[in-house]
Amino acid sequence: MLHTPLRYPGGKAKFAPVIKQIIEKNNLHGHYVEPYAGGAGVALDLLFSGYCTDIHINDLDLAIYYFWKSITEQTEDFIRLANDTKVTIEEWHKQKNILKEKENISPLEYGFAAFLS
Repeated sequence: MLHTPLRYPGGKAKFAPVIKQIIEKNNLHGHYVEPYAGGAGVALDLLFSGYCTDIHINDLDLAIYYFWKSITEQTEDFIRLANDTKVTIEEWHKQKNILKEKENISPLEYGFAAFLS
């Protein structure tokens, strides 16, 4: 089942059943570390299905990193942005431009731009 809030066609989530087998065979329940999180489909699947109790995710892409950082550390602010932002083509272009700008953009704004674009 796909649990990621991000749109990642062809993502790693399809590997979750294999990872679950590895966890079971090796009694590795507990923490799961995903250094290239992207949409974190595998990590979230493992967490929601009880194969791990904690997930640790990271990503080289700063926009993706700030997305996850924002929703976990500034949850209420992120939700407010999501509720207050009207999704239009113009807004999508605005958010794409934020991702290109990179300067004078807060981590929350940058992470939100990754979410919308």
